[in-house]
Amino acid sequence: MPVNSWFPLFLSKLKVFLTFVVIFLVIFFGLFLLDYFLKVKEIVIADSNKNQSVAGLSNYKSKNIILVSSDQMSSEIKAKNPLIKSVRITKKYPATLFIDFDFYSIKAQLIVGGGFFQLSSDSRILSKNKDRSDNYPTITYYQKLDYYSYNAGDYLDNNDINKGLYFMNVLGNLDLRVDSLDIADKDMLVFNVGDKKVFFTVEKDSQFQSYELGEVLRRLKSKGQDFRSIDLRFDKPVVGF
Repeated sequence: MPVNSWFPLFLSKLKVFLTFVVIFLVIFFGLFLLDYFLKVKEIVIADSNKNQSVAGLSNYKSKNIILVSSDQMSSEIKAKNPLIKSVRITKKYPATLFIDFDFYSIKAQLIVGGGFFQLSSDSRILSKNKDRSDNYPTITYYQKLDYYSYNAGDYLDNNDINKGLYFMNVLGNLDLRVDSLDIADKDMLVFNVGDKKVFFTVEKDSQFQSYELGEVLRRLKSKGQDFRSIDLRFDKPVVGF
């Protein structure tokens, strides 16, 4: 083939190839620069939580902020930090994450075989301790759980313990400070409030028992009476004086 017949075709193909290469390089370096500028460079913790040590945050440094899932990040942080109840994440482009936390408070300590579990109001194990604390109500459970079978961050699925924590909160809202809770079985949750006792059961509706207790206390207050015990396990509350 004569030179003057194939050379223009070669130049045309070379031009197309070079154009493709240039476009590819522009896109590649553009994406590279974009990814560089969108990598998380700073994680800012809300002022109210500045003094809190939070595990797992460093894992998100250098991740592309667009690819960071707030829900997944929240779940992973809560899994690694049992005391954290909720996480709020705000993205500030190009490369900053703002983090705010809500923390659990310890509501009670459960006696288990070999130690104590410190529990939140929703039955999450916030910490495990060998020694008893005087700062929290103590729950005695008829079937002792094994200290080593649970980890901080686990949730207890024992319905009677869950109900016990629920009623403990109810009593607290009614200005009755619980010293201890004895769970003899699912039909007897005995709250010790100073020298008084309040009995609940898992068998009756929890909200209805809470309502009954409020009504009993209201009537007693209106009459200027005190009580020794209130038993809410039956059709009608039984008050002991």
